[in-house]
Amino acid sequence: MTDCLFCDVVRNGAEAANRIAEFEHSVAVVHFQQAFRGRCILVLKPHYVDVLEVPGDVHAALNDDLRRLGRAVRAAFRPDRINYSNFGNVEPHVHWQLIPRYRDDGYWGGPPPMPETKLPLLADATYREIAEKIRSKL
Repeated sequence: MTDCLFCDVVRNGAEAANRIAEFEHSVAVVHFQQAFRGRCILVLKPHYVDVLEVPGDVHAALNDDLRRLGRAVRAAFRPDRINYSNFGNVEPHVHWQLIPRYRDDGYWGGPPPMPETKLPLLADATYREIAEKIRSKL
């Protein structure tokens, strides 16, 4: 697809500051909105709109990548919990959001706000720091 944001991320790479790692079937990037420190996205490389379309072996590999990334986020940021979401409403391309949750995040005990409050973007150095912190735990 030529107009898919996540296909572009896979094809051309995320901005250097946001790229965490590339796996065989997916790419991990830091989410621009960091209301929940360490929030990231795992993007499936081939374009599929729904997880039911993904071949079983690729889906299993994606789940392995998701677990590996989740363990790295947990080790890097020590959240009290991680929420995993796969909606595809805004970007219809199979991806997972990993949202670290903290007891003092203001939304504990419920889902994170969707859409969340628009926060100002951080400096590239901050995104690089977050990406490196996660990458170091992979």
